[in-house]
Amino acid sequence: MSGLLLASSCQPVAGEADCGDLVACVPARPRADGAEPAARWLVVIDGLGHGPLAAQAARRALATLEAAARSGVADADPPAMLRRMDAALIDGRGAAVGLVWLQDGWLRHAGIGNTRVLRWRDGSTLRLPSRYGIVGDGSFVSDRSAQGLLQADVDVQPGDWLLLFTDGLDERLQLPLMLPEWQADPVRLCAHLMSAWRHPRDDAGVLACRVLP
Repeated sequence: MSGLLLASSCQPVAGEADCGDLVACVPARPRADGAEPAARWLVVIDGLGHGPLAAQAARRALATLEAAARSGVADADPPAMLRRMDAALIDGRGAAVGLVWLQDGWLRHAGIGNTRVLRWRDGSTLRLPSRYGIVGDGSFVSDRSAQGLLQADVDVQPGDWLLLFTDGLDERLQLPLMLPEWQADPVRLCAHLMSAWRHPRDDAGVLACRVLP
C-alpha cells in the first residue's frame, strides 16, 4: 500500500465560528533513513457540545496525538493513545474520539464515544465498533480500564475507502454507488456527504480516504 487519496471537511453549527469537530491524518514517527513513514494515524474528534470550548478540547486531543506520533509513543496501539488523550483532556471539556492506525495493508481501530469509522469495499460496508464514554473524564487513564476498549484489526486493500465522521452526519449514512467523480476527487465526496447526510444543529466533520495501490 503506497498511499492514500485524502479529503476532509469540518463545519461548525450555524451561528458558531469555532468548530468542535476535527479530522486528521497524522504521519507516524519519521524514519531514520528520511523516507516517508509507512504508517499513519487517522483520527476523528468530536469535542462535547459546540463553540470555543468544544474546539479547544478537539485541538488539545489532536495536539496530544501529533506529539505522541512524532516520538513513536503508542505506535500501533490505539487504546494507549486514547489513554494519553484522556489524561490530556481531564481538566477541561471532553471529546469523542475514533482512532485508526494504518500500516502495510491493515488497520487497527479503537474509539470512545459516538464517532464513526467505516470501510467500504466493492459496495459493502464494514462498521467498526466504538465504546460508550467520554475521552477526558478520567475513565481510561489506567491500563486496566483500557482493556475493555473495543479494538478491531481489519485488512485494507487498494481500492478500499475509509470514512471517519462525527455524529454531525447521520450514522445510517450509506453510499450504494461510488461515482467516478468521487473516485477521482474525494473532495466532491465530502461535499456530497455534508450536503446529503448532515444534521444541521451540530458541528460536523468527515475524513474520506481511498487506498491507493
